[in-house]
Amino acid sequence: MTRLLQCVAIFGICMWSSACATRAADLPVESPVLEPVRGLMDAFNSQSPADMGGFVAEDFTWYQIDGDDMAIVARGRDSLENGMVAYFRNLPSARADFEFLESHGAYAFARERSYWTVGGVERSQSAVAVYHVQDGLIRSVWFYPAEK
Repeated sequence: MTRLLQCVAIFGICMWSSACATRAADLPVESPVLEPVRGLMDAFNSQSPADMGGFVAEDFTWYQIDGDDMAIVARGRDSLENGMVAYFRNLPSARADFEFLESHGAYAFARERSYWTVGGVERSQSAVAVYHVQDGLIRSVWFYPAEK
């Protein structure tokens, strides 16, 4: 598992470089692996937890990685949907887009930028995410620490 995380981290470093930066709108859908990832983003931007659940496997797992630590944010489709209901209730202005999106085999690699408004001031941050897609559904996602 540590070797996989190291490989994913190295790829993530490449995505952070300005040479790799490409707007998602400019990227063609070249792989069916990208379809559920884009669908999940669209459902997020529609603030529809139920629609988000339609793009993930029943046994979906969302991991948050921070240095040597890895925590599970959501385990299972219902956990994702319930968590996102609370998230959108607390951040009704939340939206996101891809700054970079590419696939390799059953994996999609993304740099995502999220936006929200607090006290009339728009804020944003970006994070690297790696999605594992199987049978047309997202089985797992690993999110790395966000940067401003």
